[in-house]
Amino acid sequence: MSRVTNVSNTRDVPERSTRQTTRRELKQAQYVRRQEKARKENREKNRERVRKGKKTKADPGTEVKQSIWEKLAEDTLYHQLREMGDTTKTIDKFQRKRVLFSLFIVLLGCAAGAYLHVWLYVAGPILGGIFYKMQSKKVDTYYKAWKFQRQLNFLKFTRLIIPYLKASGGSTALYTIFNKILKRTEDESDRRSLYQLMGEMGDNPESLKPFTDFAERSSGTDMSNLFMSTIFDYQQSTFDVSVIDELGRNASEDMMSAIDEIVEMKLRRFSMFPAKIVLSSFIIVAGVGVGFMVDNFKDLDLNNMIVDPTAQVQTTED
Repeated sequence: MSRVTNVSNTRDVPERSTRQTTRRELKQAQYVRRQEKARKENREKNRERVRKGKKTKADPGTEVKQSIWEKLAEDTLYHQLREMGDTTKTIDKFQRKRVLFSLFIVLLGCAAGAYLHVWLYVAGPILGGIFYKMQSKKVDTYYKAWKFQRQLNFLKFTRLIIPYLKASGGSTALYTIFNKILKRTEDESDRRSLYQLMGEMGDNPESLKPFTDFAERSSGTDMSNLFMSTIFDYQQSTFDVSVIDELGRNASEDMMSAIDEIVEMKLRRFSMFPAKIVLSSFIIVAGVGVGFMVDNFKDLDLNNMIVDPTAQVQTTED
């Protein structure tokens, strides 16, 4: 009776289709894998290009239509501003104002050269080019300071998470540890980035990508990628506390090097301070000296001091 019942039950269950994958679908899957691999390699190379100051390339398979302002900009300007969170519309607005104001300085110099002095024809383009490059230099300086601040914030994150990892011994979930660190994080962008990491961890609990993405958002250095990859491996496979001790030593060394860099940046501001004081005093003294010379030469009667040769000859003949 039971055998009959089992047979009838199996007959009622619909059979799943066992259709084989077609050759076209296999080619499409291989194409997608190749495209994804090429995008990943291109992003890695773009990071190296940015570090070397070279122009970045778009991902394969993506059509990026650049505006006229982006084509006129430097190779790294748009990449730096996008990495700092600016939209393409905002960057285009900044670049448009930069170009138009530089052209205004050039036209102003040309107009002044036509009415005042011919040398102003040359001064206008030079001043316009100086202003254009100064704006790019300002963005580059701000980007370096922002990148350095991001690195410092990531080092603070490492100093917070290491005690929690050592205290738990691998028994506490990373989600719980990140939730504790979230309450002690002051920077709003870091809080959003950590929120995003926790959400991606819930969606892909066995994937390394959320951790590497968090490292790229936080610092983008090789140390940050290594640190987050080690934390993922520690939680997934091993609970060796010596790994955490090694991470702590590396984080301490990076923190000390960052402190030395801060000290060097502050000392650099005062490196030319005595020379600037001497130069400013020299300008004042030179201006006063030139004023005295002009005043004294103005009172001299140079016409009476010039000797007339013909008059000298007539005097000798008499």
